[in-house]
Amino acid sequence: RPEAPDPPAAAAEDPPPGASPDALAPTAPAAPPEPPASRPRPPGIETEAPPDPLADRRADPPEPAELAAALALGAPEPPAGPGPTPSADVAVHIHAPAGLAATTVGTAEALIGEAGFAVADSIRVGFAVAEDQVRYYHAGDREAAAAIAALLGASVRDFTLYRPPPARGTVELWLAAGP
Repeated sequence: RPEAPDPPAAAAEDPPPGASPDALAPTAPAAPPEPPASRPRPPGIETEAPPDPLADRRADPPEPAELAAALALGAPEPPAGPGPTPSADVAVHIHAPAGLAATTVGTAEALIGEAGFAVADSIRVGFAVAEDQVRYYHAGDREAAAAIAALLGASVRDFTLYRPPPARGTVELWLAAGP
């Protein structure tokens, strides 16, 4: 008579009373998931992210003071051509970095005054902006700001979203530290 192979040991044991037979069955380790089938990619489909076209134009992060000023800035606008006749309702406030020569500030004051605009004050600040700029806070002051910017070769900055805005007629000239 042919002999039957020996049953596995686990199958030969009887389960303890009250236990299910599956409780004693050996468990196989879970198999790792199958990797997705490798499919050929259609032509023109990149396997990596495309290079950043602006990577070489990105600047170093701004200094904290520049960042704070930038958060309040509106979008820069190109300088406009000569604009309206000066208004007695416009007061120009000049902001210059502490290290800027007094003659540079004086020249700006003189040019603004000769153009018929009133220079309200000139103050020194502890930081510098990247370029000379003229800021306005109300749409009605844009033309005056553009005229001053054209006079000095500065950019115009729209700060009409700045809150709380200063009084109407407030235009600020921010001078850069220079080259």
